[in-house]
Amino acid sequence: MAARTPTAVVFYDLTTVHCHGLQNGSLVCFGRSKQKRSDCPLISMALAINRAGFPCYCEILPGNVAESKTLQQMLTQLRARHDEAARPTVVMHAGIGTEANLQQLAAQGYPWVRQLHYTKFSCTFVS
Repeated sequence: MAARTPTAVVFYDLTTVHCHGLQNGSLVCFGRSKQKRSDCPLISMALAINRAGFPCYCEILPGNVAESKTLQQMLTQLRARHDEAARPTVVMHAGIGTEANLQQLAAQGYPWVRQLHYTKFSCTFVS
């Protein structure tokens, strides 16, 4: 068995890919396309990378999956593949970092960093 190495930080995100041609399987379905393609079904891809840029988690998900509903699955699989006690800092955007997910991360002992929606704060520049 390979030695398990701790992952100090994990960058987590999802993207969608639109499909053409035959669409067989339960993963291909209509959802919210990041490419604004409402005419094509989608497949979602989840990826977590470590601070060196190497993948530590990858999953193909249904095209209509809600990003915020995927975080716990990623953490569960990450714990199974790495040190069970390790709690890396999870870096995510606001769509994944919902208040419910942030509360779960805190309850499980994970530090986190989340992007803010730019519409929720204002800046004043002083010269």
